[in-house]
Amino acid sequence: MFQSVPIIRPITQDDLPKLLWSDQEKELSEFHQQLFEEAKLGKIFFMVADIDGNIAGRIRITPYTVDGNPWISGLQVKEDMRNKGIGTKLMEKAEAVLKLLGSTSVCLTVNIKNTDALRLYKKLGYTILSLGTQTWTYPKQGKQISVSEDVYFMMKKLE
Repeated sequence: MFQSVPIIRPITQDDLPKLLWSDQEKELSEFHQQLFEEAKLGKIFFMVADIDGNIAGRIRITPYTVDGNPWISGLQVKEDMRNKGIGTKLMEKAEAVLKLLGSTSVCLTVNIKNTDALRLYKKLGYTILSLGTQTWTYPKQGKQISVSEDVYFMMKKLE
């Protein structure tokens, strides 16, 4: 079956249901809606990899943060679409957006157990700065769910 090259583009409202490809993504459906609203306000960039109308992955770019460093987060590629360059294309697009905004570096975190993502980030030139714990929250049925995970803090200089 012929497969097109992924188009990396901003997410639309119609894309949100297409992100529900796994139990994890279904758990985050309200969070996706929240991120979509933040993107509409220009606070973040929320982008997807579109292959022939099917969403194969997503990524979030936060260019303006309290610490002054732009962040890439929320990279996720649909399981049956992994190892096909989609994560790389999403990361390259995120970095290109940040360069256009004048950023000279970018930060991210990766769960220490996510060896596939760690390998991708290293291949793309990210270096580990430190090991730590990151806590983040997401909305679900009117409550805030808190998640703590051990992560590597990583950075890359943008050229």
